[in-house]
Amino acid sequence: MLFISFEDFVSKVNKTEKLNSESAEKLYKAMKNGDENAREALIEGYLYLVKAHILRMKPEMRTLRHVLECVRALGKAVDTFDFTSKSETFAHRLSFYLRNATTKYIVER
Repeated sequence: MLFISFEDFVSKVNKTEKLNSESAEKLYKAMKNGDENAREALIEGYLYLVKAHILRMKPEMRTLRHVLECVRALGKAVDTFDFTSKSETFAHRLSFYLRNATTKYIVER
C-alpha cells in the first residue's frame, strides 16, 4: 500500500478491515508456505495499530517518514511473530518494533 502523506495514510487505514486471530493464523500459515500476498494482507490488517501508535505522538511527529519507518517495523514484526503460538500477543511484539522505529526516527531527525 502506498501513501503520499500522513492524511492519506490515515484515510487508507480507516478503509481497511481489521484481522481477527483466526484470519491472521490462516494468513500466517499461507505466508510460511511462500505466499507473499498473505504477508501483505497481514501487514494491511494490522496497519490500524501503526495508526494508533502515531496518533499518540505530538503533531510534529506525524510525518510520512515516521509512518514509513513504522510500517517497516510492522513488516519486521509480521516476519518474526508466530501467529499460531499463544505465548504473547501480536500487539505486544509490534509495540517493541514501533518503539524502536520511533526512537530511530527521533535520532535521525
